[in-house]
Order: sequence, then structure tokens, then C-alpha cells
Amino acid sequence: MIQKILGVSVMLMLLSYSAYSMNLSNVINVAIKNSDTVKAANAQIRSQGYKAESVYKLNYPVLSTSYGYVRMKNRTSTSFNTHTFYMNHHNNFKWDVTLKMPIFTGFKLSNMYKLEKLGIHIDKLKKEEAVLDLIYNTSKSYYKLLFARKMESVMSSRLKSLKSHLNDAENFYKVGVIPKNDLLKSKTAELSAEQDLQSAKNNVLLAMSNLNRLMGRNFDRKVDIDDVKNSLPPQIVVGDIKGGYNNSTEKKLEIYSESRRPAISIIAGDMKKLRYAKRIAASSYYPQIGVKADYYREGNHFDVSKNQDIPFLPYRNASIGAQINWKLFNWGKTADEIDMYKSKEISVLFIKKDMEKKIALGVRRAFLNTKLAYENKKVSAAEVAQAEENLRITDLRYKNGITTSTEVLDAEGYLVTAKAHYYGSLYDYFINLSLLKRQVGVR
Repeated sequence: MIQKILGVSVMLMLLSYSAYSMNLSNVINVAIKNSDTVKAANAQIRSQGYKAESVYKLNYPVLSTSYGYVRMKNRTSTSFNTHTFYMNHHNNFKWDVTLKMPIFTGFKLSNMYKLEKLGIHIDKLKKEEAVLDLIYNTSKSYYKLLFARKMESVMSSRLKSLKSHLNDAENFYKVGVIPKNDLLKSKTAELSAEQDLQSAKNNVLLAMSNLNRLMGRNFDRKVDIDDVKNSLPPQIVVGDIKGGYNNSTEKKLEIYSESRRPAISIIAGDMKKLRYAKRIAASSYYPQIGVKADYYREGNHFDVSKNQDIPFLPYRNASIGAQINWKLFNWGKTADEIDMYKSKEISVLFIKKDMEKKIALGVRRAFLNTKLAYENKKVSAAEVAQAEENLRITDLRYKNGITTSTEVLDAEGYLVTAKAHYYGSLYDYFINLSLLKRQVGVR
């Protein structure tokens, strides 16, 4: 029984560490879940929420208490006829309880609360910006890994083909069909292909490590990811926009991005914060009204229960009252603060316009690159077919003694280049499409 349990445990452990297939959506979900940046953004949102609640509670009454002791060297006294009356003691204790509450602050507290609540909304937008960046970087790394694995496969096939060619060259050299320099060229090409394959394997390892980094996992953890289809979609789909690879779709995406990008909403929120800041500054024009209630006890004993030797001085008392504070003149300081926020508001308005232009340019660049990759993929597919046919014919000619090793090696190089162009354009399409979504502001 124990052996069975141990066997099952070992199998579960092996399964947990084995590679498993993940699609792009799975990878992105893991990256968002484990992202330190997203966790920091969530903590900032909670922090801003606590700050807003703290500001709101400034409207509530505040209850406080204090207890003090003062030792006086000489007692204050007064004389009447032949009698001396003391006004205090050598040892003086006092305990009081105070209740304070603002009644009117010139709308300062209400605007402070609105400003901090707006801060929560802005922090959520900043989090969304961080998530969009993370999704794009993860998608890019995902497709980079697929490309690296394809190139590893290409290099492996090339090495296998060159080994076969080298075998043919050695046989031809033995029977005197080719000169020695042709054989040396084939050997050199085979060694170079081995180095290229090792370089391709390193690229796969680095690409996988980067993807694991984005997913918050150990660099060396193996992961299998689903490949994309070789056929590209005939239309671009970004959020609610769907269209062909033409100027009309590009314009729609540019307009769509104006309402989708969190960066623009963040700047709009900053402008609103400045308006609240102006109102807070303008609160100095209004009187500040508050109420206060106080209860105290004092005496010459630590329990402040009575005043010995001073019968006419009460040892406890209570009071309630209101107070108005109004700054009538402060040399225009309040007006200067309001003008400062007005100038900042103008500055942010220009920043917003510049950001809109940058986003529109980013959308255009990503769209054109996506369109270019779409067109290049069609061309590179034909290029691969021609390169494969060229290699087949050249290799056949070589085996019949019609051409040299140089022609075969060149044909091998053309095929590798053609496949690199093909897979490069295929995965560049999806990388640029991910960037286009990032620029527009959709997940």
C-alpha cells in the first residue's frame, strides 16, 4: 500500500514538472496573475482607497483626551482683608476630553475627497496601461519563442541535408569525380551548420527563459506552446473594429484609439484633479466654521477628584462653543495658487494633444507593419517553394556530376534564407498585430 502511494506521489511530481501545452491566452493569464507590476498596481489602488476614506472622515467629529501635570515652585495667591487665597497648587493635575467638528470649510473637504476618489480611478487606469504593456510583451515573447523553435528546426534540417551532401562528396572524391577543394567546402559547410544549429538552440533557450520570466516562473522550466496557423486572416480584428488592410481601417483604428487608450484618460483625469485643486485653493475665500465641546477636571491629586485648599475653584467644568476663522487678506496668495493651477491645466491640455498625436502615429506604424508582414508572408511562401525546387534540381545535378559543391551549398543557403523570411513574416504579423492592439488600447 505504501509503495503504491509513493508511486502515485512520484508520478504526480513528475507530471507537475513536465511540460504542458499552453495557448497564448493561457500564457497571458499566468503572466498577469504572477506579475509583480500588476500586484504593485493593485496595492497602489488599495492605498489610494484608504487615503480617500481617510480624507472623507475629516468631516466627522473628533474625540480626544489629554492628561497633564505641572509642578510650580511658588503658588499664586491673593489677599482680601486678613485672608490669603491660593489660586493654584504646587502639584497641578489636569484631565480633559474635547470634541471638535468642522461645520463649513468653504467646500474644501468635499473637494479633497473628490480629488482622492479620482485618484483611485486614475490608478486603475495606470494598472490597465501596465496590463496592456504586459500582454504585448508576453505576446511578443510567445511568438519569438515559436520563431526560434522554427529556426532550430530549419537549422537541424539544414545540418542533416549537408551531412548527406558531405557523404556524397566523400564518395565522389574517392572515385575521383570531384577535386579535394570541393570536398573541403562541403566539410566546412557542415561544420558551420553545426555551429548555426547550436546558436539556434541557444536562441530557443533564451526565448523560453524570457517567456518564463514574464510568466513569473523559473527560467529553466520547460513549456510547450501552441503554434499559430500558417494562413493569415483576411481581415484585421481589433476590439470592435474589423476591416481589410486599407486606409479606411487604419482611420477607424486611429479614431477608436482615442476612446480606448488609458493614457489619454489618465491625462484627462489629471486635468480634473487640477480643477479640484483650484476649488480647494479657493476655499480660503470662505470662512471656516467649527464647533467644540470640552469637559475637564483638575486638582492637586493625580485622580483630579477635588481642589484642596481652594474651595471656591471648581475642580471640574464643561463648555461648548463655535468658532469662525476667516482670512480677510493674505497679499493675493490664494489668487496666485488658483492661477498656478490654471496654468498647469493649460500645460496638461497641450500634453494631452501631443499624446493623442503620438498614439495616432503609433497606431499607423503598427498597422502598416502588420499590413507589410501580411504581404511579405505571401511573397516568402513562394520564395520557399522556389528555393526548395532550386535545391532539389541543384542536388540532382550535383549527383549527376553536372555542377559543383558550391552550387549546392548556395542553394542550401538560399533555402535557409527563404524559410527565415517566411517564418519571420509569419510571426512578425502576429507581433505587429499585438502591438496594434496595444496602441489602440484593447487586450
